[in-house]
This record gives sequence, structure tokens and C-alpha cells, in this order.
Amino acid sequence: MRVGVIIPLHQSGATVAETIGSLRAQTHDDWRCVVVDDGSTDAGPWIVRRIIEDDPRISMVSQPNRGLWGARNRGLDELDALDAAHGAEAGGRYVHFLDADDLVLRSAYERMVGVLERTDADGVCVGYELRDECGDPIGRPLTPPAMGVTIEELRRGNRMVPHSQMLRRGVLGAARFVESRCEDYDLWVRLAEQGVRWRAIDAVLVAYRLRQGSISKRSREMLEAHVAVLSRTHRRGLGRNEIGCGGDDLRIALDSLTLNYATMAALMDVPSPSGALAEGVSILRDHVPNASFAPDAIGRTIYWATLFGRCQDPTDGSLDWTPAARAWIDALGREGFIDGAPSDPQGVRAEVGGGIARQAIDPTRIGARLLDGLTFGSTVALVGYGANGRVVASIARERGLRVVICDDRARRVRGAVDDADAPIIVDPRIVLEQRGAWDRVGITPEGDGRLRVRFATVPRLVTWNDVARELGEADAPWRGALVDEAGGAGLGAA
Repeated sequence: MRVGVIIPLHQSGATVAETIGSLRAQTHDDWRCVVVDDGSTDAGPWIVRRIIEDDPRISMVSQPNRGLWGARNRGLDELDALDAAHGAEAGGRYVHFLDADDLVLRSAYERMVGVLERTDADGVCVGYELRDECGDPIGRPLTPPAMGVTIEELRRGNRMVPHSQMLRRGVLGAARFVESRCEDYDLWVRLAEQGVRWRAIDAVLVAYRLRQGSISKRSREMLEAHVAVLSRTHRRGLGRNEIGCGGDDLRIALDSLTLNYATMAALMDVPSPSGALAEGVSILRDHVPNASFAPDAIGRTIYWATLFGRCQDPTDGSLDWTPAARAWIDALGREGFIDGAPSDPQGVRAEVGGGIARQAIDPTRIGARLLDGLTFGSTVALVGYGANGRVVASIARERGLRVVICDDRARRVRGAVDDADAPIIVDPRIVLEQRGAWDRVGITPEGDGRLRVRFATVPRLVTWNDVARELGEADAPWRGALVDEAGGAGLGAA
């Protein structure tokens, strides 16, 4: 079935040919692409016109610059016009939003359309890898939520970049993007509030290009736009007496979101007028003055902020990111944003460094190590079927192991898994009732505190976090530069 593709084009002459090239290389070739020239003054429109001469599936319209929201809306209007002129679905049964610097991997549309055709899903979401400005992979890929994306997920934060999802055009109706710095997140939330669900495809099928100076790195503005969307959807949910809205749920989401953007601001190469570090602290004071964060959470945030903010992989062998990270950790300690009352600056930096190291490890390495020592036919019980659980289950099947998934959301998991070889999924109480029946029990969620207590009496128990910690200790040659007292002021410094 046809996919309607919308590509906003503004000052992307350096990348648009590669983007369209990835589209033309799709194994699913039934698509129609509308490029919206959004007031470009570079060579981008000329490049697209040359491509159009060779491929009639592509067209281009031009308008004064209105931003991503306006360009995507114009693209949707053009798809509707194709329907009106040439019949229903001439503009595509499905719609995909592809920015002019991003890429779709070769089988992306085949996989995405395939799931939409054989299920009743409103949309699909996929994993994506990060690329640097030259188009080379950087960092580790991001996987979709194992249960797909629903309003519950979106009320914790944005779970998709625009081109990591595809929708049935019919579910959009009259919905359009609004003028905002997070126009995509706002639309996903409004659709999800109406019951739209995105089914997860457990594969990396698109690539997201990181660029210095991109719109998504204007930290304070982006944060305030996200806060507005989050607050609105929680208020609407409270008004409908929906579970998981307002109160602690909103506070936790805002704390995490604010730490992300504050850290990105603090680690930027080009400081704000008041200084990058001061800007990061100011963002926290203005939005979550009473928040306090665990060192491991700060480490995870530094890893992703270094990737998205500095366009740099913290584990690529370079140490030039460590002074800024060390200064940020110390600043968080001085301002009271780290859990407890740390008096050992080096110890706190070491804990944060552990969080960075664990976040950087390829999940398949952790999954493989968790299963080491088991022989063909062994039985593995995996507690939790999130992204980590799916990694371990996939490796276990490849090794000929019998996999049983234990998840409190068992019924929902069965409906969300798009896998003909899906493992057996049962209630976690089975693990406790048959505690001696398993050759290994693996706890896969990273937030595993309660699960450790619940399954403490089960023999042969291994946790994702313990394996990640073990690997992380061996995989962090930069840790000395981060922890070294000579590199920055202590936590108690004025």
C-alpha cells in the first residue's frame, strides 16, 4: 500500500540528496513524496528539482518560511489534494514524516507497512540510530518502548522522533501540527488522547542526524515547549479521572525532562551569555528547585546530553567532554540537586561515571553476558518484557534456550508483541511458585529495586543492572579523567 512521505526543506542542501536517496532505495517502492520548500535560500530546491526529473514519485511545493509545523501541514494538505484529484489513497494510505537531514534504512517501509497491513495498529514506531554530521553512526541506537507508544508512555515524555513512526492517514483526520518547538510531540499526545496507539517494531529502521546548532538544542526554549505539552495532557487526563495524571506522575516526568535539558545546556560547546554551567543550574532552579537526582540518573543524562548536545560519543576515546561533565556534576552537588548530602566529590563523580558507562554499553552485550553458561535447551525466566527483556529473549532464542517471560502486564504484552516466535508470557507469580524450575532467572528492568526484593528467594537470579555494572567497570578508560580531583572544584567549593 502507498506511503505518503512529507519532507520539509529549509537550508538542507548539504543533506537532502542523501535523504531522498535513502527513500528511493526502499524495498517497498509504493510511495509518493512531497517536498515542501520552506523558504530555502541555499541549493536545496535546485537539488530536489534535479532529482524530480528522474523520479515522478517526488514533487515539490514552495512557501515562505513557516517552520517545521507549517511545512508538515502543507505537506498533509498536498496529500489530501492528491486524493481529491486522483482518487482515495492517491496520496497514500499511510503517512511518514521525514526531515531533510535524516534517513530511512532500506527495509524500513517494507517492515512498517507490513505490520500496519496485517494488524489493526493505528501506527508503528521503530528504533533509530544516531548519525553525526558526516552521516557516520555515533553512540548506540535507541529502541522503541517494548509495549509500543500510548498516552501513558507519552505522559512521561516524548518517545519518538518524527520519522521513527508511521501513521494511518485516516487516524489523523483534521488534526494538524501547531506552532511549537515540539510540534511533533504535541500532535502525538493529542492523537494518543483520542486512543491512537503505535505498535512497536523491535528493529532499528531509521537514522537521526545530529547537527551542531540544530533547533532541538535550544535547551530552555525546548524545555518550556515540552513542559507546556506535558502539563496540558496531565490536566486533561485529570479532568477525565485517568490514572497516571498529575501529582507525583507529573512531577517525576518534569524532573527528568528538566534534568535532560539543563544538562544539555551545561555541556554545550558554545556557552550561553551567562555561561553554560550557570544556564544549566538556572534551568533547574527555575523549573524544579526542589528536585534531587540519583548519581546513576545523572550519569545516564550526561551520556545522552553529550550525544545530542555536543554531537559527540562519550566513549569514542576522546576526553574533551570530561571537564564540562565534571564541572556539571560538582555544580549539581553544590546546588543540592544530588541525592543525599555528598561530601566526597570524587566518590560522587565515580558513581555518576558508572551511570555513564552502563548507559553506553551495547544492550546486546549485556543480554549475551546475562545468558552466558547456559546450554542448549536450558530454561530461562525473564522478569519484565521491556526493551531489555526483548534483547535478552532474542539472544536466548538464537542460542536454543527455552524462554518464559514473566510480566505483570502479561495480557497487554501478548497483544503488543509483533513476533511470530514470541516467547511464552506468564504472570510473574509463576516464577515464585516454581522457583526451582529455572536454569536462570533474569531481572531485566533497570529500575529493579522492588523486583530484587520480590524475587530475592529465587535461586540462580541475575539482574541486568549487575551485568551492566560489571561490563561498565571494564569499559570506561575515561573514568579517571572524569573523577580526578585535579580536574575541577569539589562539591563543597564556593
